[in-house]
Amino acid sequence: MAKREQVVAEVVEETVRSIAEAQADYEQLMDEIRDYCQQARDLREQAAELRRSGRTDSQVGAEMRQLIDQAE
Repeated sequence: MAKREQVVAEVVEETVRSIAEAQADYEQLMDEIRDYCQQARDLREQAAELRRSGRTDSQVGAEMRQLIDQAE
């Protein structure tokens, strides 16, 4: 019976370790997603500021498109 309990304990330990690793991976991915979302918000805000500036030259339009494309 002791051997069986040892095997069960090892399986439980490995499962807990796997869950902890998966949770760490998940948190890292969520941090990356939050960073990308913030970058997209910042780029869209920059494009909106250009739009509000009232400038109409072609360079502003191209820059706005570039910022929007980067945000997407």
